Amino acid sequence: LSGVQGIAYRDGDKIIDNELPPTVEDIDFFGFPDWNDINFKNYPLPVKNRPFSLISFSRGCPYPCSYCAAATYYGKKIRKRKVDSLIAEIEYNLDYGVKDFLFWTELISGDLEYLDEVLEAILEKNLHKQIRWVCNSRVDRLNEDIVRKMKKAGCWQIAFGLEFGTNKALKLAKKGAGASIEIGREAVEIVDRAGIAADGHFIIGYPGEDENDIEETIRYAASLPLTFAHFYMATPFPGSPLY
Repeated sequence: LSGVQGIAYRDGDKIIDNELPPTVEDIDFFGFPDWNDINFKNYPLPVKNRPFSLISFSRGCPYPCSYCAAATYYGKKIRKRKVDSLIAEIEYNLDYGVKDFLFWTELISGDLEYLDEVLEAILEKNLHKQIRWVCNSRVDRLNEDIVRKMKKAGCWQIAFGLEFGTNKALKLAKKGAGASIEIGREAVEIVDRAGIAADGHFIIGYPGEDENDIEETIRYAASLPLTFAHFYMATPFPGSPLY
């Protein structure tokens, strides 16, 4: 066990925590899942009730949000798939009759040039006529042009971590960069105008909030053109600065 990187184990009365393995920069090295024995009819997409699959889009998030453990899982550096590998995985899933996808990454808009390359490839291969997909994004990393192109390429829902209804709470949680309640509203309105469903995620009861702050979050959520909204208790996940 002492030679296995990335694990922790008990040795008598001691807990040994081995060093982590080095980060793999080329995440295409891992390949993509073999779904040969999976019946996708058992995995319907909520709301749409069609078979769906997750496709790893990129890993890593450079932002300092204190409630989030993503950097512990994936690191702070954004590591992107090669575009042909991503397209090959979409086509592989189509062979299994899967046409609905969650492009899994903390923020699909982490690198807008890369996102544009992926969208171009989807359109060039005419995959937008076959697939529909959803994704996650920050509010301060999108613009009208890229959102319209996402819609054209098959995106029907974008989920945002809007988190709070006050800039005070956003600062407490170190949301960082250009995130604010005003920018959040603008992002949701851009997505709504493009005909994409906006999904808002909110946190209730972050340390330092008072009852009025929580009421502001509820009022903020209700004032936005959201199709879906989710509310979570502030939870100190292991690996997050909040923990």
